[in-house]
Amino acid sequence: MTDSFFVSRIAGSQYRLLSILLFFFCLQSLFGCYVNRASESDLVKGDFEGRTQMNQRRSSPELTKNDVPFASGANTAKCGYSKRERALLDTKEGKICEAVSPYTADLKDNPFPLEITYVEIDLNYDGTVEIVAWESSWAGSSGGLLVGLSKSEDTFVRLFEITMTWSPILILESSNNGWRDIAFFQNGGGLESGFITLTHNGKQYEEFSELSQVAPMGQILIEKSW
Repeated sequence: MTDSFFVSRIAGSQYRLLSILLFFFCLQSLFGCYVNRASESDLVKGDFEGRTQMNQRRSSPELTKNDVPFASGANTAKCGYSKRERALLDTKEGKICEAVSPYTADLKDNPFPLEITYVEIDLNYDGTVEIVAWESSWAGSSGGLLVGLSKSEDTFVRLFEITMTWSPILILESSNNGWRDIAFFQNGGGLESGFITLTHNGKQYEEFSELSQVAPMGQILIEKSW
């Protein structure tokens, strides 16, 4: 009787030990599944975030690391709706408005009053500033008008005129025929997104045919505003 009692106690102890080991095995398995699922979730999340960032880079201008605002800063000329509004402008800003978009009677029919963002900068190293101006308030789905102006006696004359442009607008480190290169962002209107460079051919500025997905080396003249 005593022997069978001890055998029964030993068998019970072995059974309890086996149960405890089985419990810990199941617990470890469950924990392992949780860790694996968490890792998979992190991978999926990481992949999603990576693709999201890639899509954002595709739809937004990618600037070079050395891009900084130009020292003189950009200004805004509020050209207004009416001829009276334009007459009240500062003399220089009034002339810039007229050079970029001469006043006409149908100006009042536009949905937004004309505002021009402009920067004064010496483009040809002669010590006299030129003006790079952009129709910032009238930019449609494919952008607005970008104009280069040079002062001639008491007025401004156009150096170049490029439609369908978006900011940022850059002044580049490179130059051609004694004139600094300029770049703008192209987007919308069925056009492929990217940066277009304007170079001087000795007579005038013209568009450089190659489209770049990354901004050329230079400084920001007019910051992205869309």
